[in-house]
Amino acid sequence: MSERYSKFHIRVKKGRGLRRTTVSIESIIAELFALRLGHSLDTGEGHTAVREWLQEGQDEENMSYTDSGLLKRKMLLEIADKGLLKKWYAE
Repeated sequence: MSERYSKFHIRVKKGRGLRRTTVSIESIIAELFALRLGHSLDTGEGHTAVREWLQEGQDEENMSYTDSGLLKRKMLLEIADKGLLKKWYAE
């Protein structure tokens, strides 16, 4: 990928309805995450898989705003090797 950031459109709460917003994730992180999901980010399926995961993360947090930092942190924890995470949590 040549772009520095990959953009994903998700929905966030606005009153009783929803509004659309854009989440920008560094392309290297988005591509690695898409690969973790079994896709290439360059395909429609890969982009959709990452966007759907971001939407699920947003919905889990039940926020009326988008915290892209929180979503990115969750994404990095999913990408990271489980052995590395054990070491990180042990410190």
